[in-house]
Amino acid sequence: MVVAGTDAAATVLPHLARQLIALHSLRADVAAQVETLVQAHPLYQVLTSIFTRS
Repeated sequence: MVVAGTDAAATVLPHLARQLIALHSLRADVAAQVETLVQAHPLYQVLTSIFTRS
């Protein structure tokens, strides 16, 4: 006996997994770009020293 939706799940889940992998990669790329921009800011050293003090 096959549960209803098994075929659909077999099609949809791999597609969703690929999308999730691509999104994760895109997020990492954006994070790296933002980090580069922030580190290039003239006040980067000052701002990070303010936020890292505890």
